[in-house]
Amino acid sequence: MSQVLSQEEVARLPGDEAYYTGVRQHMTQCAIRMLRVQTVLQKGGRVDEYSADYEHTEHCVKLFLIMIDEHIKDKKDHGASVKDNVRFLSC
Repeated sequence: MSQVLSQEEVARLPGDEAYYTGVRQHMTQCAIRMLRVQTVLQKGGRVDEYSADYEHTEHCVKLFLIMIDEHIKDKKDHGASVKDNVRFLSC
């Protein structure tokens, strides 16, 4: 049986201890880890092994796409609503 933990209780869990979280917190953790990698790319430095893990990033992207699909399905929003620019990427 699961129980609700405070932030302080979660902070005291051992590093390898698993815990369950809600979808919003899960997506927030994914976004923060992806932003860490972007920050290192821009400013230099080191990134932790979990944030740098490709499979974890792929998991996060899939999660975001699932949530976007759910949002679109719920809102029935299939029209053009976001302005974007055509660009060709280069390194």
